Amino acid sequence: MNTQELTHRIEFESGMSHYAEGLLGGQWVGICRRIKGQQHACAGLTPLPAFDLEISTSPEAETPLSLTTGWQWIASEQIATADREHQHQVIELSSALVPLTVKVHTLTDGTSVLVRYLQITNTTSAPMAITAVAPWSGRLWHQPATVSAGYSIFKDGQQTGSFGWRPLATGVTAIKNLREPCYDDPFFILQNSDNNEFFFGQLAWPSLYALEFSHTDEGVSFRIGPQAREGVLRVMAPGETVETPAVHLCHIQGDFNAVVQEMHAHVRRSVLLDNKPELSHRIEYIANGDTGTCLYKGDAFNERNLRPCVDVAAEIGAETFLIDGPFWAEGIESNVFSGGTTPDNFQWDHARSDLFPSGMSAFRNHVHAQGLLFGLYCRTEGKHMLTSGAPGMHGLIARVIEAFGIDLYRHDTSCEQFVDWVHTLQRNGFDVATLTIGEQESELVVFTHEED
Repeated sequence: MNTQELTHRIEFESGMSHYAEGLLGGQWVGICRRIKGQQHACAGLTPLPAFDLEISTSPEAETPLSLTTGWQWIASEQIATADREHQHQVIELSSALVPLTVKVHTLTDGTSVLVRYLQITNTTSAPMAITAVAPWSGRLWHQPATVSAGYSIFKDGQQTGSFGWRPLATGVTAIKNLREPCYDDPFFILQNSDNNEFFFGQLAWPSLYALEFSHTDEGVSFRIGPQAREGVLRVMAPGETVETPAVHLCHIQGDFNAVVQEMHAHVRRSVLLDNKPELSHRIEYIANGDTGTCLYKGDAFNERNLRPCVDVAAEIGAETFLIDGPFWAEGIESNVFSGGTTPDNFQWDHARSDLFPSGMSAFRNHVHAQGLLFGLYCRTEGKHMLTSGAPGMHGLIARVIEAFGIDLYRHDTSCEQFVDWVHTLQRNGFDVATLTIGEQESELVVFTHEED
């Protein structure tokens, strides 16, 4: 790549990570990634786009419009931050293909993790739809390498944390979750055994997603972004601006422990909200009635049986007592987890009188009397939350907190409930967020093919 053809260039350096981008022939491309202090010959390689975006301007359009090319420079801006460690750079581009602008946000915090997200604005007087987007893409290593990929290798029910390593074969490897985001974190770790370098990437939102890696003679490239099955990702009204999920990408040299700890340091420094020390890191006792290992199920999941559990929790030194769901709430059918359908009448501010005859507030008082905080798991989302009007999810959560005086709210979900999340909405003629669940989509989809 002849960098002299670049009309604009920007470099980012944080921790061990050094990364450069620029505008080249109407494409916003990644120029070079390297470990700070090292020299890499990045010249001569095919430039790759630093993000991907596809747009549909009409519901009748058969093929989305790829906006890989046609970008024009508008401006750059350095956004003020609270301290010198944190930096926030914005590059604004406009498309010559459709009336649309993109602001490319990049954040650094002194760790080896760079954060990237896009703000996309529809500047037309008509709606348009985002059919595909990868907030970050491009080349990671600039030479052939012996690379292993670590990711969630098994997807079934509550198999959270099913991490494993697989060799990254020559060609294109795609890892997709097209069914449920409930138990799957959209992340990857790449290990280069030739130079002890790692990349650790995460998509900020737990959505349906796709990871793609290309392993060729020119190195290893990637693409990561949210997915929508049989529908568009988002419809933008005229003048509307939408924001993509952020990609958090760590580039470091060392070992597996080093890259994990570097990502943890970034999360603690720049992602996690400040918590009150007196409410943080509490030892929790969870009483649940919806797994195979729970103590009480069905009608046995009641106030009389759970009160002794509170006493045990206090005796062993727990600090918070949590009731998991969904069976404590009024209106929940008992066969939800045996193939039944979750009903629409989630009355989360009413405990079942047959299970909690004294009421949930009285049960909370018993928990408090034992010196424990009290929390509830609730499932306040579903396919009708977008169409049923007030109070909406946030209003319902507030009502639950107020009705029972709880100290901790936990937002619960399950693969069965996700079936009830699956819905089709129409906006300006576009089908939005359609998902078809069948046996063929019940597993994490992983495939590799050789390039010609």
